[in-house]
Amino acid sequence: MKTNERTYTAEEFFEELNKPLSFKEKVSFYLYEKPVDFVRNNYHDFRYGIKNLFRFFKVVWQWRHWDTHYELMMLKRIFEVKHYMWCKDKLYLPYVGQEDDAKVLEEMIKILNDFKESYNDKDVKKFLQIYTEKGFYVAD
Repeated sequence: MKTNERTYTAEEFFEELNKPLSFKEKVSFYLYEKPVDFVRNNYHDFRYGIKNLFRFFKVVWQWRHWDTHYELMMLKRIFEVKHYMWCKDKLYLPYVGQEDDAKVLEEMIKILNDFKESYNDKDVKKFLQIYTEKGFYVAD
């Protein structure tokens, strides 16, 4: 099947864009194209959102605005999920430095586990040093 390919000038292109849609085109756009694009574009976000509900439910359920301990536990859970994903993707999506990133995540998880037993300034400084070295921004 051959399609009519035509080159447009910039003026013709913008003129074509500014033409009003007919009623049939509007109905087609709002009843078919718009919902299909919405589902197509948001399917993966929705799917990962549901997975994240299960991954982080326990930590989010325990979070209270006055308790900073669970903010660190949320960060620990994020690192655990990232570590699992990165180790799983070694075979499929390898990149240079992936082993180093996995080791850094393991060390950060270990430090956050130590936070559970004792809240120590030395551990906080070490954690923040590793966190900023990997390119994360920490506000003062």
